[in-house]
Amino acid sequence: MVAVALQIGGGRLQRDQRLRLELLRQIDVAAGGRVDLAWDSLPAQLPAPKKIARLTAWVLAAERAARPFSLRAPGIALAAGQGRDHRRSALTALALMPEHYGQADAQAPTAPR
Repeated sequence: MVAVALQIGGGRLQRDQRLRLELLRQIDVAAGGRVDLAWDSLPAQLPAPKKIARLTAWVLAAERAARPFSLRAPGIALAAGQGRDHRRSALTALALMPEHYGQADAQAPTAPR
């Protein structure tokens, strides 16, 4: 099982900590199998920049746990894989996402010309 040090304030887990625990449960259940990281698995009311940050943290956690992972987010569909190049591809795709994605006037990222 993967262990993460959590800071508990006032006896309550914060939302990000609960999300981290959920990811760890998914990783543990997978027991060496693939972890699916998906934008749609995050709370709908969570702002886009926080969703991007959470997915970034999950990519790093999956890589540290040596688990293959897939990544699905607006404009991103990364098949399952692992390793330095896969991590770099995922982090680059997340870094290039517009922080306002998900708002009514936002558009999906497009490939450079």
